[in-house]
Amino acid sequence: MHIRHALALAAGGLLLTAVAPVPAAHADDQPTDRLTIDPVGKVSEDGTITLFGWYRCVNSGTPGPVFVGANIISDDLGSGVGGVHAVCDGRTHRWHSQAQPAVGPVGPGHVTVEGTMMKLRNDERGIPTPHFLAVRDQEVDLRPDGH
Repeated sequence: MHIRHALALAAGGLLLTAVAPVPAAHADDQPTDRLTIDPVGKVSEDGTITLFGWYRCVNSGTPGPVFVGANIISDDLGSGVGGVHAVCDGRTHRWHSQAQPAVGPVGPGHVTVEGTMMKLRNDERGIPTPHFLAVRDQEVDLRPDGH
């Protein structure tokens, strides 16, 4: 849980990161917020990680920006891998993000990724606070970029 709090604090200065495919909605499904992380990502020779996924965000009518982001989890510590501003129109959107994580050199292989979709809302004092719309953990196979 402490990783999510750190991520939320970082959102004030940074946009968050990655997520994976969201299944298509059926006609009788109620729209809901969803986030996925692709099971395969990329890592370049300089250690830059690129993650991909899908999200769907439903406009709840409350004001505030929504961000999709991802963290690489290593030894119970998280390191952000970029982020994107979400469009909350009830439709499914593709996202990707990339960064060199601060958890140390990361090479090809399996990593745990925590994806989040969060909305910043003002509390009673007017201070932006995070409200998590979707959280997803996913094992991701990082493959050398270009393969």
